[in-house]
Amino acid sequence: MDSRLAELPLKKAPILLLCEYGVINGGENSLLAVLPRLQNKGLQFVAGCVPNSSLEKAFQRLGIRCHHLRFHNADGVRHSQEQVRNHLKQLILDVKPSVVHSNSLAMARLVGPLQSELSIPTVGYIRDILKLSGKAIRDINGNQKLIAVSQAVQRFHANQGVENEKLQVIYNGVDSKLFCPTECLDSDIGHCSQISDKVQTAKRSLLYVGQLGMRKGYDLLMPVFEKVSQQCKDLEMWIVGQRNSCKQEAIEMEKAVQQQVAASPFRNQISWLGRREDVPQLMRQASLLIHPARQEPLGRVLLEAAASGLPVVTTDVGGSREILGPLSEFGLVPKDDVQAMATKVLSFCNDQASAHDYGSSLRRRMLEKFSIEKCASQLADVYTI
Repeated sequence: MDSRLAELPLKKAPILLLCEYGVINGGENSLLAVLPRLQNKGLQFVAGCVPNSSLEKAFQRLGIRCHHLRFHNADGVRHSQEQVRNHLKQLILDVKPSVVHSNSLAMARLVGPLQSELSIPTVGYIRDILKLSGKAIRDINGNQKLIAVSQAVQRFHANQGVENEKLQVIYNGVDSKLFCPTECLDSDIGHCSQISDKVQTAKRSLLYVGQLGMRKGYDLLMPVFEKVSQQCKDLEMWIVGQRNSCKQEAIEMEKAVQQQVAASPFRNQISWLGRREDVPQLMRQASLLIHPARQEPLGRVLLEAAASGLPVVTTDVGGSREILGPLSEFGLVPKDDVQAMATKVLSFCNDQASAHDYGSSLRRRMLEKFSIEKCASQLADVYTI
């Protein structure tokens, strides 16, 4: 063990959060949601993150000191894995943490080989379902503890060689005071930003929230919407999110969907809202969340919609069945089945009483199984390793 790591007693040392991305998406939102509860339990954190990013600002608002992680050189070329790993090693030596929390599969792979060298407990948060090479699996297995966001994630990675005895399922928690029906809204929760008049006046509205890409089934939104709109004339769709991938296939998909919308007779019923800070309010105003994902380890947007009492129609992939549980028969359809999704959406549009009952049942399930307090308690136990 490096002598510098012994200078500070572990019980007084902070937990080091290592985050790969500066953009705040599902994995980052899940971490940010639980951190205040962990801080209330007396845990202290420092973070390693991308400089001048949205995530760094969010950490700073929580009073968390940030160290900058740099994955690229001045010319924008990504550093080698060895260079990044050495950078992380030096950061760990400087911070002297009690535990290192890697907030993504890729970060867990980078940190895993350092665990035995530095004798610092490392926890890898696995939020993805991805095929891994043998070397990547060995690197990940170097961590002392691995958290899977769903049983589907646990099974997938255990089947490809990740050590099952190190894997523990901890479901992401959702803030049921922030994401809630209008009748449950606390008076001290204000609006983050002004919602457009067009959104405010919509009678029936499908809401999509997520990255604009193949994995989320973004290209299926218009085919489903057109089928439903042929029989439900006052329907609108609000699309929240942006394309993060710079791959050519992702760029081409976004253009293709935009062309689909432009050519559709229902184009004036589509609202492109981009990234938003007022998703909780949008969920309180929408009629239904549509989520045609092709892969979903544990969709945070599904948890947030359910906590908001918003009916959900999504695909039977990854951890989505774990979220809906006994309500799966109401909200799940096969992957890539446009007709099945359109039929399910239309049924709720035509029977708003059933939609309301379904949304209320989802809310009760979130309070019971996916509370932010339960997530915080389980994470705090993991950090005692």
